[in-house]
Amino acid sequence: DEIFPVCAPGLAARLCNPDDLAEVPCLSDAVWSGDWQAWADAVRPGWAFVPRGPVYSLFALAVEETVNGAGVLMGHAPLVAQHLASGALVAPFGHRHRLRRTMRLWSARPLRPGSAAARVADWLSA
Repeated sequence: DEIFPVCAPGLAARLCNPDDLAEVPCLSDAVWSGDWQAWADAVRPGWAFVPRGPVYSLFALAVEETVNGAGVLMGHAPLVAQHLASGALVAPFGHRHRLRRTMRLWSARPLRPGSAAARVADWLSA
């Protein structure tokens, strides 16, 4: 999984370099609370970046608020790809950070081919 900051195009115009993140809300996901620091460490080792902004319990809500211009979110590539492709979100900085952890989908029983769960699993694997 790759992570990188994403935001609405209008907000991106205010961001010239990572230091500018101190001037805007930086949205976070409660589950992936260490993502901002992981990215900051990769961009500038030793940088003790503390995101200033709301924390969401659902990543989808954080993405929706980011699309609406509420701030900058640490995006997970597969979960923001559609918004990047449509232009609803942009990546204001060039650096992406590959996480050591990976996403996994577990199922108590085999997924039926063509089922909604199988389609989601295929999408996540793409």
